[in-house]
Amino acid sequence: MCYHYFWVININFCIDWQNAYRDMAAFPKSVLNLLPLAKDIYCKVLIHAILSGETETDKIAASLNITPETAEDAISFWIASAVFKSVDSINETHPKVSCEATKTLSSVLSPLSSVRETDRATRPKSPKEIEKAVGLSDDLGFLLKRAEDITGSILNFTTQAALVHIFENFCLSGEIILMALGYLNNIERFSPHSLEKMCRNWSERGITTHNAAENELKRLERLSTLEGQVMSRFKLGRALSTKERRSIEEWESYGFDIEIIMYAFDEAVDHTGKAPLPYIAKCLKSWHEKGFKTLEQIEESGVDYKKTKKKKETAEKMRTFDFTDSYDEDIKAMEEQALALGL
Repeated sequence: MCYHYFWVININFCIDWQNAYRDMAAFPKSVLNLLPLAKDIYCKVLIHAILSGETETDKIAASLNITPETAEDAISFWIASAVFKSVDSINETHPKVSCEATKTLSSVLSPLSSVRETDRATRPKSPKEIEKAVGLSDDLGFLLKRAEDITGSILNFTTQAALVHIFENFCLSGEIILMALGYLNNIERFSPHSLEKMCRNWSERGITTHNAAENELKRLERLSTLEGQVMSRFKLGRALSTKERRSIEEWESYGFDIEIIMYAFDEAVDHTGKAPLPYIAKCLKSWHEKGFKTLEQIEESGVDYKKTKKKKETAEKMRTFDFTDSYDEDIKAMEEQALALGL
């Protein structure tokens, strides 16, 4: 008979208040109860945001070497858990976080996607309130049950409260809400906040029918494909920034494919020796305004230079976007050149 012996080692320690805790930051006590539910990266984002004071999700992502989407998901978790506070900002264009003097954390979101403070009064504040709401609506009960089937897990209170709030305030049927939830779950971006953000966007844009939601999901799939093509063809080797994603979304709305975007890139390299975003965006916008839909139409128009072998070779060597602001001083000159070319 073989016996195996195991020893449990208990490590006794004390906090070094005099050295490690000279510069202190306060964390909400409620965070302690949320630690078992929070992913490790969510905790890293929380600690980093409070200690560093960084305000943009892109910067937080870069500092922690994670994707902007992961950083936003982490912020969404803390917002949904009422550790972060959502406020409206008319002037901001993408998610930010800010640390106040009291070390409480707030997230500043764009007007379209933010959670309005006036909505908070309508949110269920206890499981009893959710139970009461379900008792008054069979459709709501079905929504919560199907949501569990889609996510493959029992919904926690935060998710249930978000679903009740969306159902009661955003003028969307349970079917439309489930379509949004299914999409987010499939791309592994589901969180109560991301669902609420998407449903608010749909409600404000009038996407309230099955056909409208289906068309929107197809658009999101096309956009995702185009983003992947841009990352692959231009060898970015990193996640797209918020600014890059917005630009690509605009180009997709023009109906342009990756070949047209690459043609604009080659035009920028040929005319400037660089590939700054303002020039590329100006070319694409001009072609859109002229009604061009295909690469053949653009090539045959009398206002664009034809591709040459030298240009192709040059572009291939430096095929990468430049989304920095280092060429601001050249933008005026490029605009004048574009006007002279009839763009």
